[in-house]
This record gives sequence, C-alpha cells and structure tokens, in this order.
Amino acid sequence: MNPIVKNQTQDCQKAIQLFIRDRNHRNEKAHYDDFSEKGLLRTSLLQEQGYICAYCMQRIDDNPLKTKIEHWKTRDSYKKEAEDCSEKGDLKGQKKANEGTLDYNNLIAVCEGKTFNNDHCDTERGKKNPILTVNPTDKRTIDSIKYLKNGKMYSDDTNIDTDIDKHLNLNLPLLQDNRQKILSDIWIAFEIRCKGKNQQQMEEIKKKIVQSFVSKNEMGQFKPYCGVITFFYKKYFQ
Repeated sequence: MNPIVKNQTQDCQKAIQLFIRDRNHRNEKAHYDDFSEKGLLRTSLLQEQGYICAYCMQRIDDNPLKTKIEHWKTRDSYKKEAEDCSEKGDLKGQKKANEGTLDYNNLIAVCEGKTFNNDHCDTERGKKNPILTVNPTDKRTIDSIKYLKNGKMYSDDTNIDTDIDKHLNLNLPLLQDNRQKILSDIWIAFEIRCKGKNQQQMEEIKKKIVQSFVSKNEMGQFKPYCGVITFFYKKYFQ
C-alpha cells in the first residue's frame, strides 16, 4: 500500500458542507447514501491517491463504473451506532452517526476488486465487513507492511497480516505477479543506466530512478504498485 495524505478539494468540501446544512435545515438525516455529488468526492480522492487503488495499488480512473468509494470504518458500523442512539433516544448521537458516513478522512478510492474469479480489496472485504487494522491513511500501519522480491505482501503485525491475506486478499497471484514485475522493471533500469558508472554515480542514478517510480507524474498519477518500490528504497538506500 502507499500512504495517503488526505487533501480534500474545496469543491468537494463545499458540496458536503452544503448537503449537511440543507438536510439539517429540513430536519432530514444527512447520510452518504443520499449524497448526490459523489463525482466530486471520487475525483478528490483519486487526486490525492495519485489514481491508484488505496489497497492493491493498481491503476484506477475517474469512472463510477470502475472505481468505488470505500468507507474504511464501514457503513454498517455507522448504521449500528445510529440504531443504538435511536433506541436510547439520543437524537444528537444519531445525527452524528449519520453524518459520519460523510467523514472525508474515512473515505478512500478503491478498484472494482475483481480479478478473473478472485475477489480482493473492498469487494472481498464486503463479504464479512471485518474491522480493519491496516489503514491507508495511517502511515504507522502502512510502514509495518513489507514485501518479498517475489511480490508477496506481509506484515509482522498479525492483525495487519490477516487484513492483507484474508480480509483484502492482496496476495492473489495476479497482484503478487504485478508487484514482482515493477521490482523487475526497476532493476532493469538500474542495470541499463548504471552500466560503466562508478559507485558514487550509481548511487545517484539509482536514487533518481527510484524517485521517478515513487513520485506523481505530470498528470498527478503514481505508478501502479509504487508502494513496493518505496519499501525497497527505504530498505536499501536510506
């Protein structure tokens, strides 16, 4: 995974604020399901993520048919909170739970989650809606993730490792192969660009190549699976 730095666009922020204000004015619940400006929301999430899935890091586009908006804290959790508050007569708590479904800091953009006959990412998670430990917006949990040279993703934290393998199914063969390929691509670039250079020159060249792999391009896009390169860069060059 690649750590996400939340950076909501002004248009998206304004749309959510106006929606909540309007619903409150009419004494109606302000809930994500009824929010009509999901296009602005999706665009904002994609821009901050560099157009890669928050979980598997494959390329995603600004297309409502292919890119989904994921609630890291599930909508079922908010629903239960709202129901509990309703039973207690806690209208303020119920209102807060409904509005929580629009908390931008809890939202991420993810892929369709389907690879041939294998589900992954949000689609796999949605079968049981488990509470996740790993959080793409929490650098601390992302920093616990490691990669092997064969593309396998894992963590020494057992909860995060369970999220990776079971809850999100991120080690299915195609995703693992794609992560291995980007590692192969960067080593090939090293071999070509570093040929005939001295040690100091090679180190500088390698750092520049890595930087090109982990930085957004002129269109604001990260390379798919760039989090793998970030891990190996920290391991071998820092």
